[in-house]
Amino acid sequence: MPKKLMLFDDFDRVQIDPSGYSESHWSFINRTAKPTFHYLRTVLENWFDNYQTTEDKRNQLCTNFRSERDSEHLSAFFELYIYTLFKNLDFSVEVEPNWSQNKPDFLVTSPTGERFLLEVTGVYPERTFGETNNLVNKVLDYLNKNLSSPDFFVSIEIHQLPNNLPSYTKICRFLQKQLDELNYDDIISTVDFNSVNLLDMYPRANWEDEKWSIEFILN
Repeated sequence: MPKKLMLFDDFDRVQIDPSGYSESHWSFINRTAKPTFHYLRTVLENWFDNYQTTEDKRNQLCTNFRSERDSEHLSAFFELYIYTLFKNLDFSVEVEPNWSQNKPDFLVTSPTGERFLLEVTGVYPERTFGETNNLVNKVLDYLNKNLSSPDFFVSIEIHQLPNNLPSYTKICRFLQKQLDELNYDDIISTVDFNSVNLLDMYPRANWEDEKWSIEFILN
């Protein structure tokens, strides 16, 4: 008997730590043991069980849904969501029907017989879902794991970056030195918490290396 096609892996989950910045949506939902996400996985698997189309199209949707690229994962989720929405409204839905001029996502037929073609498209900005943002997220994950900062939050602003990873250890050493030289009580005593420009009152540290330019706000 062939193995059942599933959106998520079947294993005993024990991890309850939060998602990393660079961790994909699917990877986090797949691994976390938090009860909310157990419910979410159950709902999505039920949706997929009711996704009626050819085996090849089911395989393709499943592959895209399990993608480590958030844009592919979210596009697959959106298609599954739209399909489920119309089915629950008692419409009939044909996935990727053969059409004379193109191949739309769905041919939808209402309970009273009206038909229309439906193309499902998501917009995923490069600044949020592209490789550049992935580089920034990897920096944040490294700092969260290796930086000691019991008194300060660290905000990050990227002013310039190339398409290659910076030296994590250099950034961490630089930032740790800046933090170690600060006195929390001295800084807090100068901050006006009623100011609309609150972040401007906190110290900043600028790190540059080759084409990277990062400004850290220590607040």
